Amino acid sequence: MFPASDLLKLIKEKAQDPTAESVVTEGSAILILDQHPAPVLPAGTPGTIFDIEPRTRPRGTRIDVNALEEGDQQAARSRHGRGQGVLLSAHVMALLDLDGHQSLQVLGERQADRFRESALHADVDFRSRAEAYLERIGEDEAERRADAAASPSIFEHPREDCPVCCYETFQVDGYDLWGRVGHGQCLVCAYARSPDAADDEGFAAHLASLDSSPAPTCPRVQHKAVAEAQPGSPSPGRGDGNR
Repeated sequence: MFPASDLLKLIKEKAQDPTAESVVTEGSAILILDQHPAPVLPAGTPGTIFDIEPRTRPRGTRIDVNALEEGDQQAARSRHGRGQGVLLSAHVMALLDLDGHQSLQVLGERQADRFRESALHADVDFRSRAEAYLERIGEDEAERRADAAASPSIFEHPREDCPVCCYETFQVDGYDLWGRVGHGQCLVCAYARSPDAADDEGFAAHLASLDSSPAPTCPRVQHKAVAEAQPGSPSPGRGDGNR
């Protein structure tokens, strides 16, 4: 494995090579031009989550050698027990710019994985709180709230079945990238699904759509179905997923 200092030295040598057509200098930085630049994407459909201004795509990978060398020296102080190094935002940004090269792209993938794991952990916590809250208010209060929320939604998106309480009281604020799973909050049990959690569930739903497996049933509906199958069980009530 190349030490960072040797890699930066090699990059500087390549930048000074007059035959290197894909490498140019921009001030104190080196720019490795993309051999096949990505096309400029048009603006998204107005009024949707894709209605954003397209980003100006860089011509290539920007390598701020000076900032990277200084950041490597600061990190080496702590790494080799020579004191406490100080990393500045300029050092981190230079490293992210370097990681943008198509042969690397490691930091972005790890950051995306951390965001996804954080969103999934938060969603588990939101579900647990909603289940505890639903248990505290009881079935009667849950049904009263569901009836109160039965009027048409005044918001842009309709209400959907809540995955926790199974009432059709989950107010959607928007949808995932595939337009399958909504993010928002339930008006009965207060379960909240974040956009990141919706994206993850939407991707799973997209993969499931490629299969013929039946859609999963709300756990609360499954539990009530088992209970109602027992002798002497009361007739089905509200919130059974058929609202």
